[in-house]
Amino acid sequence: MLSLDEIGEDSKQAVETCAYSIANGRGRLQGSGDGGNRPEVRFRVLAVSSGEMTLKAHFKRNGREIMAGHIVRCPSIPHKLETSHSFESFKAFADHKDKENALKHADALYTAFLGELHKQHTMTAQTSRTARLFAISATGLMLASEWGISGISVEQAQAGIKTAFADWYAEQPQGDIEDTALREKVVSTMPQLMGLFVPLEMAKNPSNYPKDYVGFVEKGAENMPDIFDMLVSRFDELFDCNDSEKRKRALNLLGNDMRWLVKDHKRRTWRQRRIIDGQLFLVYRFWGLTPPPEPFIDED
Repeated sequence: MLSLDEIGEDSKQAVETCAYSIANGRGRLQGSGDGGNRPEVRFRVLAVSSGEMTLKAHFKRNGREIMAGHIVRCPSIPHKLETSHSFESFKAFADHKDKENALKHADALYTAFLGELHKQHTMTAQTSRTARLFAISATGLMLASEWGISGISVEQAQAGIKTAFADWYAEQPQGDIEDTALREKVVSTMPQLMGLFVPLEMAKNPSNYPKDYVGFVEKGAENMPDIFDMLVSRFDELFDCNDSEKRKRALNLLGNDMRWLVKDHKRRTWRQRRIIDGQLFLVYRFWGLTPPPEPFIDED
């Protein structure tokens, strides 16, 4: 089914192309590799465009002449639906059709299908959003099956969309997609920044700072990892934490979940203070250049 909306905005002969190429009901004839022609593709199309302008008027407005093929394939039906009901206005009629019939039934199908997906799969905010798109597709296909225009049963329609969703779901990262992406980005980026952390013993001389330095590194105690202090501004820049919600999410992941960040417990914040030669730097403190294999528990 092809729905054409606002055909008056057509500036590239899209309507004319649809009238001939799509409404023709068959694909292009193509030759096969071993001679002869490939099997011809045939299909049926229902195109609907409800509006104030007929196809002939549309062509005339754009300086094109309508052909007999257009008229045959896309007939304009001069029927005024607003005179075919007993409601006080066409809006009242449309509201009745929407609220009392089609949409109510469609909403029930949509809600039931989405509920089935949630029963069968563990959903995050991201996968749940995508599941709603599959539910919308399933609703349309099941309604088409009920009306006998899809060529398959309602059960087949429902099972097909469920299978498609399951295939898509299996390819998605386990857990929260945004957290997974952030975790992978930080883990891969930190080792690449090794040369941009200024050793603490050289930090008093700004001439030792690389042009794009990201912070400071302090030698760890025996059998302990080094401490990497990343400037807050560079953290936000490198890991796309350009608003408070994204920053909060990142700090919770790296600090509470991965136990990679060291918290300032006295000030109850992940933001640490590093004073070098009387100058205050606000930093986030990483416990090592890579995440600890066993979460580091900061007792202080």
